[in-house]
Amino acid sequence: MNEDKGLFKDKDGRDTNQRGYVIDPATGDVINNHNGATMFKKGELDERGEVPAPFNVEKHNFNPHRVRGDFEFDRNGKPVISQNNNGDFVDKKGKKIQGEFDFDKDGKPIIKKNA
Repeated sequence: MNEDKGLFKDKDGRDTNQRGYVIDPATGDVINNHNGATMFKKGELDERGEVPAPFNVEKHNFNPHRVRGDFEFDRNGKPVISQNNNGDFVDKKGKKIQGEFDFDKDGKPIIKKNA
């Protein structure tokens, strides 16, 4: 914590809230520390800055890949999404991805930011 300004920073100097989640300093939204995508809006956090359940339950044993998928990221920080033989969108372990998708100019699926 920066004692002078009351701001919180992680070990890499990124802004965090009081619970240690990396945030967008302009909005206070919790963001993905790999690509800066919004994970939780500031209004979804409780008064202590904690993320909603089930994401805050057993966080020391919590594996976000089980909920959101396990992805490789391209050089632009976007997840690489594949399709299985049934045409379902899957993560790198072949697990079906739940959510809404957009498609880039090459027809590759993109997970909608707030899906």
